[in-house]
Amino acid sequence: MRLSVRHTTIYRFDAPMRFVTQSHRLTPSTCTSQRIVAWEVGAEGAVFGASFVDGAGDRVTTMTVEGPVERIDVTVTGEVETFDAAGVLRGHREIVSPRTYLRPTQRTKANGALGELAAGALAAAGEEGD
Repeated sequence: MRLSVRHTTIYRFDAPMRFVTQSHRLTPSTCTSQRIVAWEVGAEGAVFGASFVDGAGDRVTTMTVEGPVERIDVTVTGEVETFDAAGVLRGHREIVSPRTYLRPTQRTKANGALGELAAGALAAAGEEGD
């Protein structure tokens, strides 16, 4: 199956910015069950620097826009071909364990109501939480 993607993120600033630098993680990975056919990230007036793969395995691309600028529209367009793998992502190397993102921190700790909701969902699924 081929998936066509077009997504725009709009950044607005209260006051004109003299210079904007952003790092984006907007490129999908290639693995056994998907292949990038075409992919482009663009923004009017932007200069895109070199990209690299970060410690989590994500492709990071840096973009700069010289101002003054009050708004930046970052648009992603592309096409990805996916292959039937019975709903299983195959051949993707996950460098950071997904469990890392499930840990609570001081800023992400669930309050009592959210904890009760999660416990109820786990109980309904026949699982236990911690």
